[in-house]
Amino acid sequence: MSDDQMGFDIDVEQTAWGKWVDPDRQAAQARKFMDYAGIDRIPSKVWEKDSAEVKRLNRIVEGLFPDIDTAVANLAMTDAFVCFAGECFVEFTGGRWVDAEWADLELSPWNFSPAVACDTFDEDEIVVWQVVKDMIESPARSDYDGMFSHFVRVLREYAEDHAEKRREDSEESDNRDRLKF
Repeated sequence: MSDDQMGFDIDVEQTAWGKWVDPDRQAAQARKFMDYAGIDRIPSKVWEKDSAEVKRLNRIVEGLFPDIDTAVANLAMTDAFVCFAGECFVEFTGGRWVDAEWADLELSPWNFSPAVACDTFDEDEIVVWQVVKDMIESPARSDYDGMFSHFVRVLREYAEDHAEKRREDSEESDNRDRLKF
């Protein structure tokens, strides 16, 4: 049998999750929010808490999502922000997108739960919609001078855990290499 005969012509239906998490779609959605917010690119390190950029983004995000009902009604921009926020987690925590099937779907405006599985000590799965909900609804967010500040605090916490894990993994690898003869 030749290689030409081995081809399969199967029509596979992609799931809603598979369509949502498509890398081209993710990039376009993240770019949509970034263009709206005037962000050229995801920075090389997590934003500083009190930076002028975070203060500017606080105003933009609070204007987009003054309450949870508005976030759900404006699902196109909410989706763009979720993609942007998730890509930040992917970038800073060594994570990857997953459908958090364990999460309560009543909490999600989609029929799946977009999450990022982080490369952290606890292998945390961050349900990005929950981060957005907390950013909007949490009374503790006032401790962080705004919604985007709240997001940055959460992102920084997991990014620091990821960086510490990488340092420990590197040290363990170095120690193993020293023991080899």
